[in-house]
Amino acid sequence: MNPFSDCTHCLKFWIEQNH
Repeated sequence: MNPFSDCTHCLKFWIEQNH
């Protein structure tokens, strides 16, 4: 289960980290 592979949770994680 990779969030970066699914790119579904990755987006939310990226946006939160990209703050």
